[in-house]
Amino acid sequence: MVQRLELALQIRPAKAAVFTQTNAVMSPNRRHSPVFTLRGVMNSDYRGEASVVLINQGQEPFSIQRGDRIAQFVIAPVTQAELLEVSTLDATARGAGGYGSTGISGGTRMGDTP
Repeated sequence: MVQRLELALQIRPAKAAVFTQTNAVMSPNRRHSPVFTLRGVMNSDYRGEASVVLINQGQEPFSIQRGDRIAQFVIAPVTQAELLEVSTLDATARGAGGYGSTGISGGTRMGDTP
C-alpha cells in the first residue's frame, strides 16, 4: 500500500531524502505492528507530495492513524558518477566472487559450515 504523508519536501541540489526501511509502525496505542516501510529515495528535483510504501506481513487488516510513526528519512549527499563503457576490467584478488566471497574478519564466509 502507498501511504500519502500529506507533506512535501524541497531537497537541496546534490542531496536526496532516503527513506529507511523500518520493521514496525509505532503509535501511542500500539507498540509494534506487522507493518513495515520499504526503502525509498526522493531526489532534489521532485516537487510532489511525499509518500511511502507499507507492507502488512500480518493476517489482519491494519489501519494507519494520524500521528502514527510510519517512516523515517535522512538527507544524504548525492554524488553524480560518470560511467565509462570498457571492454575489460582490471583484475582483483576477489575476482568475480559474489555475495559473501570476501569473508568476515575472524569468522567464516557465508555458506561455509563453521
